[in-house]
Amino acid sequence: MPKHSISITFNIQEKLLIGTSRITLPPDTPLTLSFGPLNITGAVLERNKAPQRNLLPANDNMINLPASGEARTVYVSWNLLATRPYATGNLISESGITLAGFWHPLPSVDMLYTLEAELPDNFTGISEGESVTYSKEKSGKHRLITTFIHPIRSIHLAAGPYTVKSRTLENNIELAAFFFDEDKELTDEYLDEAASYLSRYKS
Repeated sequence: MPKHSISITFNIQEKLLIGTSRITLPPDTPLTLSFGPLNITGAVLERNKAPQRNLLPANDNMINLPASGEARTVYVSWNLLATRPYATGNLISESGITLAGFWHPLPSVDMLYTLEAELPDNFTGISEGESVTYSKEKSGKHRLITTFIHPIRSIHLAAGPYTVKSRTLENNIELAAFFFDEDKELTDEYLDEAASYLSRYKS
């Protein structure tokens, strides 16, 4: 399967997302990358034993790569200014981050995703992922890494100054609830309901 590794950071004051993508394409895999509202700052194609090739989006802000008999890697850097959250589904603010719209290069085929997000101090986050890990750097920033092993077209991210509570069920299934402080009294209720649904649909 094609693989899409995304790394992002934020400038909260400027409502700015800065991102890079590394897309690995198996042989005989064509690709169209759509960039929509993204500002592309660089795009490069790498092939085995061949010089790097700079890629430029067409007038429709897309890059088209026909199928090739060899494996290839595409590197893209971009940024996104999230100034219209209600129209775009993308919010970057001191109270929270929601990336639910067009926020990363969108491929024409489903891919396996890995996301690495550097979050502001006191933020935690969640995205699609079979594995989710957190770490805290000396600067105080939090780093979230998720890997999703099922092919999909795009992923999402929610982050904020959440209170997080988790619960481990049988078979090492872990539930986690993310709430703002003003709603954290709902945590146990939501965990109970989630556990109930899992039990119901498992049987």
